[in-house]
Amino acid sequence: MLKKNQLLNIEDRVYTFSKIYNSIITYFAGWQTVSDLNIDEIFKEYIGKIIKVPDRFQFGLLMMEFLAKFKNGNCKYYDSFITDEYGSELGFKLSFYDGKWIVKLSRIEGLSNYEIVTEIDGEDIESFFQRQNKYICSFNDREAKTKFTSHTFLFPSKFTLTIGSGRQIEVDRSLLSAQKLKAQTEGIWIKEGEIAYVRIPSFENNEYEDKALEFINSFKEAKSIIIDLRDNEGGLIPYKLIRGLMDRPYRFWSESTPVSFGLFKNYGEQAFKDEEESASSIWRCFEQSSLMWPAFQENNFKNIYKGKISLLVDVTSSYTCEDFIIPFKDNKRATVIGEKTMGCTGYPYKIDFENGIKVNISSKKPFFPEGSAFEGIGISPDIGIHLTIEDLKASRDAVLMETIRMTSMFIR
Repeated sequence: MLKKNQLLNIEDRVYTFSKIYNSIITYFAGWQTVSDLNIDEIFKEYIGKIIKVPDRFQFGLLMMEFLAKFKNGNCKYYDSFITDEYGSELGFKLSFYDGKWIVKLSRIEGLSNYEIVTEIDGEDIESFFQRQNKYICSFNDREAKTKFTSHTFLFPSKFTLTIGSGRQIEVDRSLLSAQKLKAQTEGIWIKEGEIAYVRIPSFENNEYEDKALEFINSFKEAKSIIIDLRDNEGGLIPYKLIRGLMDRPYRFWSESTPVSFGLFKNYGEQAFKDEEESASSIWRCFEQSSLMWPAFQENNFKNIYKGKISLLVDVTSSYTCEDFIIPFKDNKRATVIGEKTMGCTGYPYKIDFENGIKVNISSKKPFFPEGSAFEGIGISPDIGIHLTIEDLKASRDAVLMETIRMTSMFIR
């Protein structure tokens, strides 16, 4: 068993990397996205690198860089050592809006929310992101930018931020106390007896779903309920909440997973090597073959609420939050409002090395119920509304405001 310390011996490094490589060969479900990737050549390249790097942090960065080459947001390398030693809080988040990096949730003195950041330690902030992007597992830059500041270990322990006005802010992470506020499910009447609002910030555990159901029951006489799913990064699939809100049959995803037939795979690889045109068209499909099944109709619904539903979403709505959204979008039970979701959900194969290192490998590829591509694309809203930086600075939630206006018109 590996020891949790600064160094990993060569046997541990080779074993960890080999296990990850073998798991990708066996379980990885995203080959269509990286069909030109020569994984054997990459394996040889990184074996040479990890042999020379005993430092656990640097080894971890190499594994993140390796996994990020597969361009899949469901892959992940986690090491509690890296989190403990290098992953302290930044004291703020950065979000990418309208081509600019803006501050959110700041706890840094002198750094206000929604200020525009232009540089970090004198380097253009976009350039800094692009240098670190190679360590972030994602389908595209949009997803990577959304996840960026959650990878706090990619930032220096001390650094200087330059904001748009030219003012500089010194950040010393060692001076920040750990303060991760846990948002709760909230519910209020916007217009008594007519329009209710429920905000669900997470599905991390059953508590969020159960509280949402309590609010839904208390608002069951409302003509319309607005459910806010922005900043919800999923957790557990809220099946009870889905069934409680549904009044008609619904579907989740069409899905696929890797399937391998040894002889057929051999034929495919030989056809590729020999460049045999006739064999290529027949057997090359077995190089990275998969089994796909359609979205099945679900008829298990309780319909505790019969009124109109609006779902507020944006790029932060991801993972099992998207599992929640898709049946409502597909059968039109709800109107989806806001911006396109992240486009990242699935069921990863999990490896626990029992020393603080854990790895996720994407093992399922979801498609929209009718079979079109979903990953890296996201769920498009029925009504698109874009929050601007000016909206944020003015504390003006244009998405919610417009939803209330349209809903008021609908229920008159």
